[in-house]
Amino acid sequence: MWINRRRTHSRWFVIFALATIAPQARAEDAFYRMPLADLKLTEGKLSDAEGGVEKKRPTFDVRYAMQPRVVLDGQGEAYIEQSDRYVPQLLRLEGALVARAPTGRDLTGSLYLPNDHYSGMVKLRFVIPSSAGGKNGDRFNRAKMEHYESLLGRDIPGTAWFRHQYRAAQAELGKPQSDDVWPISWDRAAGIEDTFDLFSGGRAVRENLQLDRDLLVVGKSDEAVDVSSLEGITIAEIDWKPLLAEARPKADPLARIIPADQHAVFFPSFAAAVAVADEAARQGTPLSRVMLARSEDELIKQRYERQLCLPLSALARLLGPTVIGSVAITGSDPYFFTGTDVAVVFESEHPAALKALLLGRAAAAAGEERAKPASGEAAGIAWSGFASPDRHVSCHIASLDGAVVVTNSLKQLERLAAVKNKASPALATLDEYTFFRQRYPHGDSDETALLFLSDATIRRWCSPRWRIAASRRLRSAAVVSELQASFLDDLVRGQVEAGPIHSDLPLPGGGQLRLDEH
Repeated sequence: MWINRRRTHSRWFVIFALATIAPQARAEDAFYRMPLADLKLTEGKLSDAEGGVEKKRPTFDVRYAMQPRVVLDGQGEAYIEQSDRYVPQLLRLEGALVARAPTGRDLTGSLYLPNDHYSGMVKLRFVIPSSAGGKNGDRFNRAKMEHYESLLGRDIPGTAWFRHQYRAAQAELGKPQSDDVWPISWDRAAGIEDTFDLFSGGRAVRENLQLDRDLLVVGKSDEAVDVSSLEGITIAEIDWKPLLAEARPKADPLARIIPADQHAVFFPSFAAAVAVADEAARQGTPLSRVMLARSEDELIKQRYERQLCLPLSALARLLGPTVIGSVAITGSDPYFFTGTDVAVVFESEHPAALKALLLGRAAAAAGEERAKPASGEAAGIAWSGFASPDRHVSCHIASLDGAVVVTNSLKQLERLAAVKNKASPALATLDEYTFFRQRYPHGDSDETALLFLSDATIRRWCSPRWRIAASRRLRSAAVVSELQASFLDDLVRGQVEAGPIHSDLPLPGGGQLRLDEH
């Protein structure tokens, strides 16, 4: 499988979720429920919501975007209780405002409602006397659950917090909390961003490989199954030899270094790599956008640049094309969102000089992150770099034949060493790589980059072992995100007591969880 990237990108997304241990409501809190028809307004009129420029049926996206909401003055939280939020007339007649707030004061705030034709929102100011408060919070917590369940289903940023609040309300109602860490969601209608998939090939890759369809845990069993006993892809590999021309095309110089069963993005020059990296900062990492599609910006480029101590824009000014020839990026898997091993390989006629320059620039970046110098050997290859205990920084720099590699993983360095030592085949030896370089010649004037996925790479990514591991890693990340949400108030206030923490949620693979001041 190949993707010839020519200044096009696709949207990416990985489904990310969480579960929760709910906080308890404070004993001094009071609960309120006031029908909108009986709400005392201090500014505006409920009938103002009947305005509108034109009378036409709004699209679902417009109605979804103009949800009624409540903002309280001071502490507390409030929601709209209404079975049908998409009919403003019914909302005003049958809806109610529910709230939780400290006792002893009148409740004031702003209510935002859509007008009848969804041409705008109307702001209303209200007051609820403290005497209307009570101790029973069931109606409030049911409305809160419905509110966050709706947000969970919209596939928008904030899933961890939505799930946390949903389960907090669930616990307040005394309902048993599921240990399922996946989000409540459904497929949304295709938007304008999905249209770009038609021009990039990303949609075809995702649909064929099903990489964004995460494995769910169904039922529970104590029976252990050897993962290697599970059958993977059984479709025969294409025989590329009859499709090859007699004349062999020019190969990417770095294709002889990269393992045959890893993805690879080849850039014809360092300038092209920097240009794509800058574009990736605006639209997303090229490979991850091909494999995944998510709406928020996770700052993936910045995260890996920081981990590798490899700010490309600074390197472009420092090094330029005189020291670096072509560039390649490779790694084991496409799970950039939750974390993956990455190797950036630089072709150079002066690898020793380039390694020294990269180490100097990495030292400056590592100093800003308070990372310590480190060195060692991986499969016979000496490396130097910098590391922090939490792998916030994990930079390993080593020289290969006519190249320098910067990676965040010693395992990745060992894989490159295996290719160097002829213990593992290189990507350049594959007939399918030759076929696609024959079709898309190296050095074409309009080439920005070539993304290549070998048959071996696809089979590994889609194997039971890989898919199960990805599911476990994602569920573990979900538990960690839930704990982040649970301690968010303490983190914001700077009142964290660092040390081990416990979660009743299942953590695949076990291990100890710790909380620190960050």
